[in-house]
Amino acid sequence: MTGTDVKLDAAAVEATLSAPPEFILDLQLAFETPSPRDLLELWGARRNGAGLPSRDDFSFDDLRPYFGHLCIVDVLPEIDDLRFKLVGTVIVETVGRDATGMLVSDVLPEPALRIYRYLIQNATPARTHGRVEWRDKEFISHETLLLPLAADGAAVDQFLLMMSFLD
Repeated sequence: MTGTDVKLDAAAVEATLSAPPEFILDLQLAFETPSPRDLLELWGARRNGAGLPSRDDFSFDDLRPYFGHLCIVDVLPEIDDLRFKLVGTVIVETVGRDATGMLVSDVLPEPALRIYRYLIQNATPARTHGRVEWRDKEFISHETLLLPLAADGAAVDQFLLMMSFLD
């Protein structure tokens, strides 16, 4: 496979899984703001060779600059869903809902769940962006970094998310 083939494959996946205007998938990670890039770099530094980092690979101080904008999401393979373990205060205040403890399928539309499933199978980071229409806040745009985590370094069992809101 050439570099061009990989780009075409990524473009096809993005087109298939994106659900404008709420969830547009970006596997190229073309961030509009610097904080997600910084967190992605930290995630990369915590990788164990080719393996994925686990939640335990990040200290409180590592994540402090991102507090309020972070989510931790647990993968629940037994029910093919995910659960919000932690939702940052800035996210709660901006979208108007604390989804902590709730299933992704009960909070977000089906296209978001399809994106998560793809990322679980492919163990790759991604960016989503779009409007917060799932909360009737189409006047707010988000940019979200989704980072897969794995306690065993291989099987995705959590996601670390950072959600930024754009003017």
